[in-house]
Amino acid sequence: MAQTQDADLEFSLVRGDALFRAQRAVGLIPARGLGVIRRAILAVLVTWVPLVVAAAIANRLWPGSVPESLMQHFGVHVRFLVAVPLFIIDDALAQSVLEEIIPYFVRSGLVRDADRQRFAAIVESAHHWRDGWRPWVGIAGILVAWIVLSPVVWDAHELSWAISNPPLPALRFAMFWFRYVARPIFLMLVLVWLWRLVLATALMWRISRLDLALVPTHPDEAAGLGFLEVVPLAFIAPAFAISAVVSGRWAHDAVFHGATLSALAIPMGALVVVTTLLILVPLLGFVRPLWLARRVALFEYGALVGEHHRRLRRRWIYGEALNDDAMLNARELGPGAYSRRLYDAVRSVLPIPIGKRIVLAIVALIALPLVPLIGAEVHLGDALMKVVRTLL
Repeated sequence: MAQTQDADLEFSLVRGDALFRAQRAVGLIPARGLGVIRRAILAVLVTWVPLVVAAAIANRLWPGSVPESLMQHFGVHVRFLVAVPLFIIDDALAQSVLEEIIPYFVRSGLVRDADRQRFAAIVESAHHWRDGWRPWVGIAGILVAWIVLSPVVWDAHELSWAISNPPLPALRFAMFWFRYVARPIFLMLVLVWLWRLVLATALMWRISRLDLALVPTHPDEAAGLGFLEVVPLAFIAPAFAISAVVSGRWAHDAVFHGATLSALAIPMGALVVVTTLLILVPLLGFVRPLWLARRVALFEYGALVGEHHRRLRRRWIYGEALNDDAMLNARELGPGAYSRRLYDAVRSVLPIPIGKRIVLAIVALIALPLVPLIGAEVHLGDALMKVVRTLL
């Protein structure tokens, strides 16, 4: 019976939405599984390969043919060889993470019996929004508006290798394919990722407004919400992909247009900070419940531990006979040193249900694509050798 109830509460960010149904209808997604590998390979074949073939036909692929060949535009290759596959592969992560987490709210006892139906209604509402057509109309509208209204000058630099006079048919095809097929596919994946982030945030925010049975002394240091620290994993691959695309463009500017690290320092820092905060947004709804639980528990456990220690002092310092005292004999409180740990556990409750190590790992992963760009100017090898010589 419990397994049936858990199945009713399962929620997937991917399975069942309009994009999922469309891909399954045309056979891209199999009856079992998500087919992320074959979809990722197909996406590369559709977005990147035609550009490479057109550039090769027009002799614009390799360095030396023109001042900046297609191979020298790092951002284009990262976008279609790395970012697009990562967005697709992330479907598997997003599918598994939320599917396990949502039923656990009930299974762990966080959702009280009185709120069980309300919790189920929240999940059902999220299903309705995921499977509905309105968000996808919005995504399609933004996509069409971008294609129609975005100035051509915005992609002029990325297509500098395709400019010729007189225009060659292969290069005209490449420009058309980049503007109206390859780049829109990438933009669509970004918009879908953002929509799923919004949907997950709305779901988590509504759950956080329930009267959850939080346990401030829980060893996960998040009042029993520590399992939520895996939620950002549902969005980390696209976050890395976006960082890689931007870094690829900056690397091109640094190598071929003299962009300096000092000029890019602030944008680089903003990229890491904003992207990190973006994938942590679904957890921010729990900041208030955790703060309130910690605040109340500090008074409750402060009074409990204080009274326990006062009775210990009366027995061992003042020599009073408290042999039958229920508090002093309670095994769950134990010695004074142990009871203090209850208060320390309350004090250590995190402001957001995710540990520092996970946050640092997220920051490091998002910043990872920037390392080659920084190393090209700072010469990390020489810097490390100087540090070693200094330490020795």
